[in-house]
Amino acid sequence: MRPALAIDPALLAIPVVFNNEADIEASIDLLAQLSREIRSNKRCAICILSDSSRYLADAEMYPTQESIAKTLSAHNLSHVYAVEDIRRSVNDILSRADHLEHYSDVEFFIPVSTSAFPDIFEKVKKEELREALELTAIHVAFAVAETSPDFFQMLLANRLIKDRINIKAKIDDIEPPYKGQTKIDEFGATILTESSVDSFLNAQSPRTLWQFAENEGEFELAIRLAAREIRRQSGCPDPSRNCEAFSLGASFVGSLDAWEATGAEKNSAVVLDTCARIVARMPKNELVKFFRPTGAKNKVEDVVRAHDSAEAWRTHVTKHQEALRLMFWRCRTGLVEFANVGAKDDLEIL
Repeated sequence: MRPALAIDPALLAIPVVFNNEADIEASIDLLAQLSREIRSNKRCAICILSDSSRYLADAEMYPTQESIAKTLSAHNLSHVYAVEDIRRSVNDILSRADHLEHYSDVEFFIPVSTSAFPDIFEKVKKEELREALELTAIHVAFAVAETSPDFFQMLLANRLIKDRINIKAKIDDIEPPYKGQTKIDEFGATILTESSVDSFLNAQSPRTLWQFAENEGEFELAIRLAAREIRRQSGCPDPSRNCEAFSLGASFVGSLDAWEATGAEKNSAVVLDTCARIVARMPKNELVKFFRPTGAKNKVEDVVRAHDSAEAWRTHVTKHQEALRLMFWRCRTGLVEFANVGAKDDLEIL
């Protein structure tokens, strides 16, 4: 499971809910960031209430080309942003973001009463946007009960900051039933808010990401963040610029499963650390070239990949029991491609 960010539908509203030019620019830039994240579909899930379009339309704030153009003109931003770019970003979010109900496992409920501290509803003037925010917050609260507040957070239109929000609600007609209940008189949860996608991802725990990772993109993110943290702890002033470029080979994730290095299994933490230290250019163990016998007595040769001349390398992961090794390719471009994990007695690079 990927980390996920839920979007307050008011972030998509046009005319915008912000009052000053700086906030409007920040919100437009955030929309573009969310659109890119959805299109790449690699680092985190972006999710939104399935009825968001209807709530925006009922509030007469659904973003159209005309309303976007008027908003930009009113705030002297027509020379900064293109109407079509904003419209495309909003449409990406509305049409391609995951539905929040998928994460909460609740399709329908009626919030009889809802409160929050700090009060996130107080400044929402449009009744339709307030209702959409209320439903979004409760769905997020349901979702974090099954994962972690750190792993599932929220972007609030009127509060684009890191914060902790305590939600309390009385809820009726829950479908399907939540933990066997169709109504809850005293539901409570703490949800976290963020200021941007990058801020959210940079605050994630690499080990937690690795534990919940299900595909290449999620394992990549865990390695990238762990490498940056290693650089940061060493005193590096710019960790992201001082890490190796890397990718995962087609057999890498499968080899993790084979050698108990996914989820919370026994080799997960050490494999993550080994990969991260290579990317951080601070390996814990020696990196040596991967070689094979030539057939001649006492002769070996380096392994080079035929189609791109990438050189094969390996390093220790563990030194006991299976004595695991990490195999990787170093491409001529400098890219590190993690190939697979294997045991000392059965070494091959895939």
